[in-house]
Amino acid sequence: MLQFKIQTILMSLPDRRQILFTLIGAFIGILGGLFLLTSPTCHVVLLAILYIIGGEAAFIIWGLNKVNNVKNNEQSHRPLRCLFYVGLFAVLLAILILFFRLYLQMYTIQLTAAGLILGLILQWTITAKLYTATKKRRALTLLITTIILLAMVIPFLLFPPFSPEVRPMALAILCFSYVAVVMLCFWLITTVTHAFFR
Repeated sequence: MLQFKIQTILMSLPDRRQILFTLIGAFIGILGGLFLLTSPTCHVVLLAILYIIGGEAAFIIWGLNKVNNVKNNEQSHRPLRCLFYVGLFAVLLAILILFFRLYLQMYTIQLTAAGLILGLILQWTITAKLYTATKKRRALTLLITTIILLAMVIPFLLFPPFSPEVRPMALAILCFSYVAVVMLCFWLITTVTHAFFR
């Protein structure tokens, strides 16, 4: 009975492919936060490169699991489909940014916020699965923090708040907060997993 309960909890933890992608997203979040402090001309090109890296990472994880996955059930392929669409969106957005970079210099805040929203939505699904699997207070705190961060980033996509001098700094702080949430979630998942294998 205990073995069945442990197996059920471990099976309902977030998919490791999504966790790997959010770790790459944390690295991209650090770079995105740092790039917000550069000039808009430089920031647009660097942002396109970040979207290409993110899309490529999603396609690599999707492709490796598609090739190495021996299970053919639908539940196993659901996270793969999500990663494929995220990668496709990121690469298409990078191509659009590179084609229209002269026009998009005024919209670097919105473009960075779009990537951050994408990462926070993925993080939301991971922390929701973690909370439903463990019912721990830390997981609930991470879930609420992720939702609050997402609510704080959405205005930067639609109509950026604050003055033009403060906007990049505020969004950079939100990028670094996203990185902290991803790292805390990864730490919590590893501690939960190690606790069951002791």
